[in-house]
Amino acid sequence: MDSPARQPSLLRHRPFVLFWCARTSTSGAYQMQAVAVGWQLYDLTHDPLDLGLVGLMQFFPVVVLALVIGQTADHFDRRVVAGTCQVVKAICAALFALGTLQGWLDRSSILVLILITGTARAFEAPTLHSIVPGIVPRPLLPRAIAASATAQQTAVICGPALGGFLYVLGPAVVYGLCTAVFITACILISFVQGKHHAAQRKPVSVETLFAGFRYIRDNPILLGAVSLDLFAVLLGGVTALLPIYARDILGSGPWGLGLLRSAPAVGALSMSVFLARHAIERRAGLLMLGTVCIFGLASTVFALSTSIALSFAALIVYGAADAISVVIRQSLVQTRTPHDMLGRVMSVNSMFSGSSGTLGEFRAGALAAWIGAVPSALIGGVGVILVALTWFRLFPALRGIERLTGETGERFPDEATMLAIAVENNLSETAFLVPEGGDYQLRWFTPVLEVPLCGHGTLATAAVVMERLEPKRNSVVFHTKSGALTVKRAGAGFVMDFPARPSEPVPLPAGFATALGAEPMEVYINSFNYMAVLESAKMVRVLTPDIEFLSGMDRMGVIVTAQGDEGYDFVSRYFAPIKGIPEDPVTGAAHCMLAPYWATRLGKTTFRAYQASARGGEVGCRVVGDRVELEGSCVFYMEGQAEI
Repeated sequence: MDSPARQPSLLRHRPFVLFWCARTSTSGAYQMQAVAVGWQLYDLTHDPLDLGLVGLMQFFPVVVLALVIGQTADHFDRRVVAGTCQVVKAICAALFALGTLQGWLDRSSILVLILITGTARAFEAPTLHSIVPGIVPRPLLPRAIAASATAQQTAVICGPALGGFLYVLGPAVVYGLCTAVFITACILISFVQGKHHAAQRKPVSVETLFAGFRYIRDNPILLGAVSLDLFAVLLGGVTALLPIYARDILGSGPWGLGLLRSAPAVGALSMSVFLARHAIERRAGLLMLGTVCIFGLASTVFALSTSIALSFAALIVYGAADAISVVIRQSLVQTRTPHDMLGRVMSVNSMFSGSSGTLGEFRAGALAAWIGAVPSALIGGVGVILVALTWFRLFPALRGIERLTGETGERFPDEATMLAIAVENNLSETAFLVPEGGDYQLRWFTPVLEVPLCGHGTLATAAVVMERLEPKRNSVVFHTKSGALTVKRAGAGFVMDFPARPSEPVPLPAGFATALGAEPMEVYINSFNYMAVLESAKMVRVLTPDIEFLSGMDRMGVIVTAQGDEGYDFVSRYFAPIKGIPEDPVTGAAHCMLAPYWATRLGKTTFRAYQASARGGEVGCRVVGDRVELEGSCVFYMEGQAEI
């Protein structure tokens, strides 16, 4: 654990403070409403299956709308999305109050309103999670996630307790207060400043809709963490059974239900506060698997308890273990996902975690209706322990994770040393990698600066890993500043999975044509490069641009391209004097911009491209949604040891 004295305070980041208050408010109101709805519905029907149906109504929108939710979070201002969700929840809470006062609120109308509220929450959860990386510095992200969890747990403590006590005055009082709090949360969210949407809005396609699933599927660490949470919460959830335990097993009233609903949050809040001040620095993967076992054990103790004190204590441990698991999982997802894909990946993550919770409530309620509440909870607790032990064997990359912060550089040499090595090598890029679990962290430096993405550096590193370090390996995942990059064997070469970098047309910059020595047909731009489209491949090949002029442009590099000749679909060259690279021999990162452009221009997605530098190089490209697959091969020419 890190010492808090070395860490800056999150309280100095005003956007995060506003976000924390907003999340606490909306979560607290929802928990208050959940207590009122649970007690009111069970009071009306006395049927455990109806409590399971409440979870099922919240499960449907998370699963059915998962693809749309991710696209929404990545394509629109996340504050607007989250604020709209608050308004919808406020309207539903107001209808709960009105229906109670007027006497028309029955079983069917309760379930319909829960379905609408669940739909709003399905959009809200991944959107709120996606906001956090845009409002705090990356080194603070794991602590910010833990602090954000304290907002949730504070709400889960205060909300149910307050809801249970206020229920004595009538459910309409609870619903009315919830309406006001949801509106307050909407106002707070509107004042949160930061990066709230992707820099490039990409067209929606089948590939982009499924990009979040594909990203998690191809990353063993994320797949293991997310699926572990799915099965643990599906089996170990006991929330739906709490009204039965409070009323029929422990013999308490609404206050007892509020107390039991608050208990997991007492443990989770205590643990989240600790984690917000002490970052997890070692054995994060093993810790996650161990705490899931403890989660299952606590659920088992609760299942067998007939004492409200023991039940409360078991649920505190249950909540504390869950908090550790949640912080580790969220940190792994958010530090290993590019910002412009975060909404879709978090939507899939929320679908697994959120739907497993609501579906788990249905499982618990349905099983309780069949064999009783105690066997239902007991089966779930034992099942969680078995899942954790199974995942320990199935996902060695997950259990091998040490730290959560991804590419913080703590295991790399310091940046000055890496830059000095790159200067000494005097090549376009020098790659640095360190192992992490079953994967690797990877960074690239030119002789001038660190770059966020490098194609031939990744290709060469993958060849070193799969030909020298681990010759039996057929794929490898690198965690980088551009997210997780997967490289797989393909015949005698390798295929790299990179993020696409779409561009948009811009007017011809002043002096640009003169500096190139050719008049571009079109000029495009994205966050990284300019791209000039010339009339012919021959013009690209003979170009002698003014490097000094290009070094003064406001992007990292300049790509020059044209439709291909000699059997190639397109040709290109890449100049990056700002990065200390007058002309790069072969540039994978440039093809992340080139391939989407030529896919639109030529109406195809697979290309044979050539970079016409002095050395030259052929690149195979395929556009797959918002990813670009690049194919190439490597030849080893020198091996040695550097003295630092």
